[in-house]
Amino acid sequence: MPIDYELMQNGTFVLARGTGQLSLKCFISVFKKLKGDMDLRFPYNSLLDLRHVTEIEIGEKDLVKIFRELTSGSRPHGSEKLAIVAENQKAFDLGYKYGETIKGMNKKVVVFFNVDVARKWLGLD
Repeated sequence: MPIDYELMQNGTFVLARGTGQLSLKCFISVFKKLKGDMDLRFPYNSLLDLRHVTEIEIGEKDLVKIFRELTSGSRPHGSEKLAIVAENQKAFDLGYKYGETIKGMNKKVVVFFNVDVARKWLGLD
């Protein structure tokens, strides 16, 4: 699985890690799993670590599909604060565009190149 996650801090923090080649299907799959995870507590914060991703096959139109998946269903979903850690400019730009896509939902998305800075922004360190 190119994106896996673990719940931490009694289900109020999601640490997700991407590896290898990522596609829209990878993101939709992990969001569906999160939605069904009864140990997830709201509100929650997330760190999406993309440092070990070798290729991203997602375009701007796919960001809207990801947003729709997050907002569909009866159970609320989506991080209050999402830190995306990017390895390269393409991942950084895509994370930034995702943040712009969900603007106005009272969610904060910030993209970082440094995982330690991302963790501090989330209040983990």
